[in-house]
Amino acid sequence: MAKQEFRAPDGGPVHFERIIKSPMDRSESVLRRQYKDDDTLARALIDGDPEIDMEVAGRIAGPCDRIWTDPDHKPPYAVKMVEIVYGPDGVEKERRVPINVESNVGEDMPLRWTGRLFEREEIVRRFAITRKYQIAHTDGLTFDFLHRMAAALENKDALMSIGAGPKGRDPLVFERNGTPFRTFLDRSSPFKIPLVAHKT
Repeated sequence: MAKQEFRAPDGGPVHFERIIKSPMDRSESVLRRQYKDDDTLARALIDGDPEIDMEVAGRIAGPCDRIWTDPDHKPPYAVKMVEIVYGPDGVEKERRVPINVESNVGEDMPLRWTGRLFEREEIVRRFAITRKYQIAHTDGLTFDFLHRMAAALENKDALMSIGAGPKGRDPLVFERNGTPFRTFLDRSSPFKIPLVAHKT
């Protein structure tokens, strides 16, 4: 497989740089402490651009290390990790010690064909499509297997729910401590089947 290359409008090579957007003393939280209400802050932004440091903004940052800071932008020296759980309404429900969740997608963890079909209109109304993968064959046996799956979905004109676990009821976690996804199979060509991941 050829290596993907990016080109600038003039055809030249593209390289990536980390640049400085603004220093910490120009952040929103600092400005809100400096200006007491929204009207005063809005007027200051219009008149003088206090969020921009003309001497610093746009400079190349060079190698950087990511660190944790407190609300005052000072690095803490003792950190206790806490997982905050929010409800559907955005209200905090609980705080707990983070739990490591392992990926449940792999060669030794087959996904389950649940038999539950969803019409495309229902998928569009109920879910937000955030990822899409393609399952490709590697030999004649997997080609025939995927061909039959694609033909079944083509005949039904629907998407098939799939999942992890013994009965296929668990959402898929593609990476360690990753976001769980509800997933569906869609028909494409006899060679590839899209695996559509919807955020739960």
